[in-house]
Amino acid sequence: MKNDLILKAPILLAHAMGQHGLACEYNIRFGCSTPLVDVISVRGNKAAEYWFVNDVIHEKILLK
Repeated sequence: MKNDLILKAPILLAHAMGQHGLACEYNIRFGCSTPLVDVISVRGNKAAEYWFVNDVIHEKILLK
């Protein structure tokens, strides 16, 4: 199970980077069932979160 999380993390990171670009910072953390990617804006605010649910990427946009 842990290996599955490690393999999914780069996919999630690549998706987040494609959505927000290279100017943002990205933090990867691991929940018990999915990796999570936090997107930090240039101003230091948390802009979005990405995670998997049943192999589908979900997102929560916090800043517009």
